[in-house]
Amino acid sequence: MNKAPSTPLVLDQEEWPLDPAAETYSITLPEGRSALIAAEIYESDDPDHPKTYLAVYPGPGSGDDLDVAGADKLIADLEQFLPRLRALRNHLAQEGT
Repeated sequence: MNKAPSTPLVLDQEEWPLDPAAETYSITLPEGRSALIAAEIYESDDPDHPKTYLAVYPGPGSGDDLDVAGADKLIADLEQFLPRLRALRNHLAQEGT
């Protein structure tokens, strides 16, 4: 599959704006080395079966031990991630797949 162009989301900003045109969102633990959860829109490169997918996957080495503050940050980030995941799903639905 070919990776569709994406608008990456910076998670450590005070506000986490929702970009309706975004095709990539991810969330990283406070001390994480890679995305704990990433979601991207992909387009199949198979001409016989053209289709667009929503890929959701963890990054390598994304796990970590959290203290209370880290757990609070993860919970807050997950709460903000869910609307973005829904937006990606809606973006995918608009493409008719």
